[in-house]
Amino acid sequence: MNGFFAFDWALESSSPVQNFHFLFKPPGTFNVANLADAIEAGLQGINPPDVVAIICEAAEAVSVKQAFEKPLLVQAASRTSNKVCLCICSFNHGGTVTLVDEVTNPVAGLGRLLRGQAPAIRNAGLKRLFSAKHVSVVAPPGFTFVKPSQKRSTHFLRAEEALTEVEGVQFLAFSLLEKLRNRSLKVGAQLDVIFVDTMGIAAVAYALREMYCALYEVPKPPIHPR
Repeated sequence: MNGFFAFDWALESSSPVQNFHFLFKPPGTFNVANLADAIEAGLQGINPPDVVAIICEAAEAVSVKQAFEKPLLVQAASRTSNKVCLCICSFNHGGTVTLVDEVTNPVAGLGRLLRGQAPAIRNAGLKRLFSAKHVSVVAPPGFTFVKPSQKRSTHFLRAEEALTEVEGVQFLAFSLLEKLRNRSLKVGAQLDVIFVDTMGIAAVAYALREMYCALYEVPKPPIHPR
């Protein structure tokens, strides 16, 4: 989806609201027409989701909400009829997903239902991102892959097969924010340098650096191969 990374997630709960369609918005400006198309695409199908949720940086949540005053998004929001909740969620420096506003068809307790679900939501997105054919390669029995860092693994990810679109790259960078927060809590210092052991994920490193520096308001650390 141009401008947004779309994926589905099912809440494992007894709640009547279970099926979510997420639209991850990378940081920065966005095209209103692309968002309208993404919303309408998410509503297609025999069984539409219970909730269509836009995920954006916390600092951008207000501008996303204001965009729904424009005719294209007013029309797209009307497609939810009276059945599907359209909402806006934000993420902070630790990657926690929080409900900000419900544009149409509010659901009682939706914020509570989403609380603590960030890891499950991220995993659903990562599964969608790396589900492309030939992305995951398993070494033959008795063999292992050797990375440039000399680490060995029985599995190898062909990053270039999955990270073909900017939105996917940005989502993967977002998925790493929790690890950076945990590192900050343990080490107590900001990043000095970001190492990459293969140029296939260099784009993720640059996207992560931009996101990290914007959220933590710190200077850009250098990126080096390892």
